[in-house]
Amino acid sequence: MKGFNYPAATGPYKLEITKKASWRDYDTARFQISVGKSRYEGDKLFALCEWASHRFAHVDIIVSDTLQRHNHRFNLGCDAASAWKLSRTEGDQWLERNSDALSRLPSYRVIRWDELLNDERFQPITITPTLERALDDTIKAFWLRQKHPDEAWFSFYNHSHAFLWEELSVFFFLFDTPAMDIYAGSWFMALMEGLWPDKDYMSVDYIRNKSALV
Repeated sequence: MKGFNYPAATGPYKLEITKKASWRDYDTARFQISVGKSRYEGDKLFALCEWASHRFAHVDIIVSDTLQRHNHRFNLGCDAASAWKLSRTEGDQWLERNSDALSRLPSYRVIRWDELLNDERFQPITITPTLERALDDTIKAFWLRQKHPDEAWFSFYNHSHAFLWEELSVFFFLFDTPAMDIYAGSWFMALMEGLWPDKDYMSVDYIRNKSALV
């Protein structure tokens, strides 16, 4: 509602919107939770939930836990079964650890990654030459931000490619359900803009809340 003064943040952090969107057009938000990232933990998650609680009637919590198995296979060198088991356990722990923050929401539903992979609407997307180039550019940008030995490149590329291909395949049907998608951090902009040029979504970050009680 334009001009409406929403309640101020009460925790150590408050939200900073880094990619604006027409969130007022939606009564449902969808959090894209990247399990293992600090932006989705503790006081920061509390700030996100508190902000959303004043603006949306309902929030779908997409817990991308077993998606992380691709990263585990690269980082830990483990097999597929072990990577899945570890990532599933991490999802269990995330839900338990962050239950208090989620309870701030007026209504929410937890959707875990395996549910999405088993959804009858899930279909692996076709990778066109244009999409392949966008995937390559995104993976190279990831690589340059990290410090891995040169000989790890092919393993890094293959696991990153599998990660992104799977995530985009889920997004293709997930985005059919209207909601304001919110990601704490930076979306892979080239892929999003290439595949969903008209998609309305938000990116947020956190800044210290100087007015919070100490």
